[in-house]
Amino acid sequence: MHFYNPVNNKNSFLFSNIIQSITKNKINIDGAAPLSCLSYEEEIEIKKKALFQFFKINKIGGQWETIVPSPRPRHYRTTTKRRVYYSNNNKFFLSMSYKKETDFHQLSNEEKLEPVSHIKIYNLIYQKLNDPFFYDISKRCNYVIIRGNYNEFCLIFNMHKLNRKIVNKLKILAQFIKQNNPQIISCFVFLDPYKSKYYLDRRNAYPNNNFKKLFGMNFLHFSIEDVTYFYNPFSFSQINLSVVPLLLKKTQELLQINNSFLKNMRFIDLYCGYGLFSLFFAKYFYETWGIDEDFISLKIARQSVLHLKNIKSKTKIRFIAKEIKSTTLEQSLPTFGDRDEIILLDPPRNGVDKNVIFSIADRAPLKIIHVFCNIDIMPYQLEIWKEIGYKVYKVLPLDMFPGTTLIENIVLLTR
Repeated sequence: MHFYNPVNNKNSFLFSNIIQSITKNKINIDGAAPLSCLSYEEEIEIKKKALFQFFKINKIGGQWETIVPSPRPRHYRTTTKRRVYYSNNNKFFLSMSYKKETDFHQLSNEEKLEPVSHIKIYNLIYQKLNDPFFYDISKRCNYVIIRGNYNEFCLIFNMHKLNRKIVNKLKILAQFIKQNNPQIISCFVFLDPYKSKYYLDRRNAYPNNNFKKLFGMNFLHFSIEDVTYFYNPFSFSQINLSVVPLLLKKTQELLQINNSFLKNMRFIDLYCGYGLFSLFFAKYFYETWGIDEDFISLKIARQSVLHLKNIKSKTKIRFIAKEIKSTTLEQSLPTFGDRDEIILLDPPRNGVDKNVIFSIADRAPLKIIHVFCNIDIMPYQLEIWKEIGYKVYKVLPLDMFPGTTLIENIVLLTR
């Protein structure tokens, strides 16, 4: 795998280091939310300056758009977590960090990014975990997780051991919390006997037997315009739901997709997850293909197609559950050349395998959208695109993660 490690690239300056230099080392960037101590106006100005320097130093081509601010600069996280640990004074605590020795000031900054309703739920759970009746849960709980939208929540208990007694007490606890917070619409147990530091580590999980529903629906949902999205509580979803409508509309503007039906066009969505881009753009294209290795997300994406409104009868939508590799694209996608294509890829933080980029370029799409949630891998990956005949036309930054030193970038590439 030819993934990029920005630390090894001497020509790249890390975005967070540029932010630190602009603030003259007054802000400790080691924390998860170092900029949340500032006003949002100050934060945006710092990020604008840092982006300009980063793009200039790393010779990012094309037109640089102004950063799009987040509608919710604070209290925006739709997924939050707490680690359960036992202290020396015979009490159970909920920590935002995996490390006990993490500076409390850093944690208080990070709390500013969480919905107040989440914090209230955690305070209630903290009290109950220290009730002797629930010690069977407290001693075996790795994490408590809250997911959902801004109005409805799913509560997840990550446990390293389960038996009938523990499950029964979890049901009692879950119902008590729901009675005190009607926003909780479902509750699950996730089994992680390895006590991973990741709050939903599915690397060692077995499909269908590593989680158990205590009550509620099997999925979470939200709507944008005429599209209703459904997703599994254990699958990836955007952490700042308030920015997602902007992410979709700005991508649509970059691609210049209007309301006309592109009857000769194919849209390919790589790393599609539950179909964020696929389902939103499907009504404009004759064919839409989504590929991702998360078979659970793909299963729900197929079901979401049934809920699409204003979809053209001629529109074809297919989702393929496979790991994205060059061979996967060659075997799974239709033969290229029969119609024009637009390809979008929104990969994980570690980027895209070099051979996948080659395979995409071999299809000679008219336009490519490459979404970067990790700005530091941009210079290297964009250099690969340049070498094989694609140039940066526009870069649009979105403040997907206010309070942090992270920036989401939508890059439009053309031949």
